[in-house]
Amino acid sequence: MLKYRPEIDGLRTIAVLSVLIYHAEIFISGHQLLRGGFLGVDIFFVISGYLITSIILKEINGEGFSYARFYERRARRLLPALIVVLIVTTAGAVLILGPSALMEYAGSVVSSLFFTSNIWFWLQDAYTAEPSRLKPLLHTWTLSVEEQFYIFFPIIVMLVVKFRKDYLLPILVMIFLASLQWAQISADHFPEANFYLIPMRAWELMAGALLAKLDIDYGRKSHPALTSTMPMLGLGLIIGPMVLFHHGVPHPSYYTLIPVVGTVLILRFARPGELVTDFLSSKLMVWGGLISYSLYLWHYPLFALARVQFGALSLTLTLALLMLSVLLAVMSYRWVETPFRNPQKTPLKRFAALCGVFVVLLLIASASIFKLDGRVRVWEETAFEYTQEQIDAGRNARFDILGARCSRVGWDVCNDPLPDAQNILIVGDSHAPDALNALDVVFPEAHLMQSTLAGCPPSDDIRALVLPTHPNLTDCEAINRERFDPSNLEQVDMVVINYLAAWYGPDELEPYLQFLTENTDAPILLFGNYIHYNANMPELLMSPDGLAALEEHTQSRFLYEDENRALAERYGIIYVSKKEALCTGEECPLFAAGQPFTWDRHHLSLPFARLLGEAIADDVRPLLNE
Repeated sequence: MLKYRPEIDGLRTIAVLSVLIYHAEIFISGHQLLRGGFLGVDIFFVISGYLITSIILKEINGEGFSYARFYERRARRLLPALIVVLIVTTAGAVLILGPSALMEYAGSVVSSLFFTSNIWFWLQDAYTAEPSRLKPLLHTWTLSVEEQFYIFFPIIVMLVVKFRKDYLLPILVMIFLASLQWAQISADHFPEANFYLIPMRAWELMAGALLAKLDIDYGRKSHPALTSTMPMLGLGLIIGPMVLFHHGVPHPSYYTLIPVVGTVLILRFARPGELVTDFLSSKLMVWGGLISYSLYLWHYPLFALARVQFGALSLTLTLALLMLSVLLAVMSYRWVETPFRNPQKTPLKRFAALCGVFVVLLLIASASIFKLDGRVRVWEETAFEYTQEQIDAGRNARFDILGARCSRVGWDVCNDPLPDAQNILIVGDSHAPDALNALDVVFPEAHLMQSTLAGCPPSDDIRALVLPTHPNLTDCEAINRERFDPSNLEQVDMVVINYLAAWYGPDELEPYLQFLTENTDAPILLFGNYIHYNANMPELLMSPDGLAALEEHTQSRFLYEDENRALAERYGIIYVSKKEALCTGEECPLFAAGQPFTWDRHHLSLPFARLLGEAIADDVRPLLNE
């Protein structure tokens, strides 16, 4: 048995609190509190690697390592609380989520149960993308990474110990270095895979594993000067990045070494009587560490479902959710975690039977959701009914024109001007195709060129705006280099900008507008925003409240309308207000040709984009003839 070290529980408290505060999205004077709080997960990985390796090596050197005993302990540690959270969250999801979101949720339940949710979410949106904030089980990706580590790592250690014990340390070092280098390369080229997948996360677990190996081989004795200073340095290396890091910092990467090294320093040099160790070993910090697993499990579903139900969370509601998370964590630790960890209170056969029954029930519930296409609340009568096929078709239709003209979206495709045509360059993110569909109505004979990429605004400093987990980060940087190349404007007759001004706004756009006005005499159009919902519009329409739900779930209307208009006036460009073009007073159309204006939360459906084109045609068409 490992000697209990209370300071490790204190470290867990710091890790889980940083994650909670980060996910709570608390802003003070416009600045997010602990915007680098996501690093708490990295601390957990180091601790896990250290403890698991220590257990394996001590058992090998003692009575012998047993796979069965090891995996039973892991199952007792992880499964009961996870299953309870999944059951409660599933009930909440059925009551709150719309059909398509519920189907996606059901998939995440299955992947969580089989510890593959990191792969499941990797294949969807970026972790820091706005839709991810509404996925109740997004946080389970960390459990999957750890469980995949638990599956493969003991086998590697046992094989090496059995055949060449003296090679264990060099092999651990090689795995650490290979994984770290892989993460550094992937941070630029495959950021989403880098964030989620174990090959690029293994080095963090291996940092703890290496420390455990060194502690067992050489002991934990150290010079008093080191034990008095290294924990303080380690704590600084942890807290500093949590405060200073942001989404523009590649992660995981060499930068992540800072909090990882900080965690290693505390694990290595912490001793009773030293200031940091005593702080981490205090009753309150230890208590936080004891409930940290349950606290981690409960908090994210609460915040995600609350955001779906209420939209933007007030500070009062945020604090209430944090307190509820702590309360549920205490209850879960006392009445779920503790009894099931104890073989005397819950014998193996009873434990396996209970877990098996509830896992099967969760799988049946997930299968039922899929079978019903997410239409689980059959007792509800709604005025609007959409099949998943209709929703998918509506989402894809907005790319019809795009698909006919381009094989993909990028600078080097569909952006070459034609010598005998009116060349219109459309610049923007995933909203740029909406402008393309509108302008196709206004200028049906024009050549519509595209500098468009999802989540990629025009910016001369894209890493300050685009999240490091953005799957197209490298392409986005390349496109923006071309956007700021004056030679690419020589044969352009009009420039049109359409992007979602939400998490990047007029201040970030201004350098590009300045560049355009200095390098082209062609008319420049800047499109404003329309309505932005915090849930998919079809799902809101299919709720019992129907149209009324749209008002309750409006995240924004015409965001930055005044600011973008003022910016356009400052640079002498044309501002196209979707509000002025389509709305009568405060009454704005929500449907076109019988379809909702968006099949998701804000991208325009094809009929609605064409409606916009018809509305602006008389004002915009003369611009190419002047």
